Amino acid sequence: MDTLNIDAPIPYLVPPTQPIQIGLVGCGGTGSHLAVALARMTSHLRERGDPPLHLIFIDGDRVEAPNIGRQLFAPAERGRHKAQTLADRLNAALGLDIIAVPEMATAALLRELAPPAQTIGILVGAVDTASGRRALHEALARSRWQLWLDSGNEHDWGKVLLGTITEQRQLHGALALGGICTALPAPTLRYPHLLHDEPANQRAGDAHHRGGVTPTNHRPTTPPDRPPRNQHHQGEVTPINRLSTTPPDRPPRNQHHRGGVTPTNHLPNALPDRPPRNQHHRGGVATASRLPNQPQGDCAVDMRDGLQSLMINQTMAAIAAQYLHQLISARRITTFETALDLATLTMRSIPITAATLADASGLTIADITQTDEPGHHRTRGHP
Repeated sequence: MDTLNIDAPIPYLVPPTQPIQIGLVGCGGTGSHLAVALARMTSHLRERGDPPLHLIFIDGDRVEAPNIGRQLFAPAERGRHKAQTLADRLNAALGLDIIAVPEMATAALLRELAPPAQTIGILVGAVDTASGRRALHEALARSRWQLWLDSGNEHDWGKVLLGTITEQRQLHGALALGGICTALPAPTLRYPHLLHDEPANQRAGDAHHRGGVTPTNHRPTTPPDRPPRNQHHQGEVTPINRLSTTPPDRPPRNQHHRGGVTPTNHLPNALPDRPPRNQHHRGGVATASRLPNQPQGDCAVDMRDGLQSLMINQTMAAIAAQYLHQLISARRITTFETALDLATLTMRSIPITAATLADASGLTIADITQTDEPGHHRTRGHP
């Protein structure tokens, strides 16, 4: 009988007594739903007497007609800044003191908004531009922000990524303490093309791949190529009943089974193939670059035109909110990437292990588990 060798996930810990500041960058499709979830968490923590959670909403966009009903805005709010609108509404409803910054995020602005000493700073990215993610990358690398959670999607699939460091060398010794993880690769370290607008002549012909998709405003007129029907792989999302050679009609006998869902800490070590590295990535989903002189796609317009699922932003926000809930309430997390395929209702999370960190960073397991390069590893989120 075939058996699986399963590595137990290793937790990344957040100091239990320190307050947390969250900077939500982007208050549109996913961001508006995340704003509500964060406000609910803040109210809940306050009632429990837990260390405070300070919220900052950052977005220079204003509410437009296509946003109404597709994002969390009402007709009366048309023309108002999204960040200010959400902060005012949630402050009034829950008695909070959320700060709104109605400006587009830049590295300088995020550095200015960085938390004070002895406060854990978490940046939450809900943007879909390279410039926005460059700002997040620079802020994580050169200020007191300590974690970056990024969310992004296309038509009906997407990813959530969590990271703490921006240079490969900083992952050396990340698991040297044995039972604790002290560093995770930033979204831009995992997928470097997040930082750049790709030239049109580099758009790969095989970009029509879940996990390597064409942006919704540049879809070809013919359906995207799909893998052969005997391959159970859709981008980075592997259907849960296809995770091993065991027949798909039942889960492997040596795995725990909860209503047909294999827990993420019992996934096999083999990870699905990733898309080619010359593809871009929007919030964890690799994408071909938009064509020259074409405007950036708008998720609300894409929803209106039937090019994007009405449910995708809300679902991505729920996944990102669960990451934050674990970091804030449990003060620990054991996954650093989650891929979602909404069309097939499948989701795959990557646990924190030596093998997955090595695969994500290009380092060896020995690099991850040994402290052979003192000074190269920077601990984030630990005293």
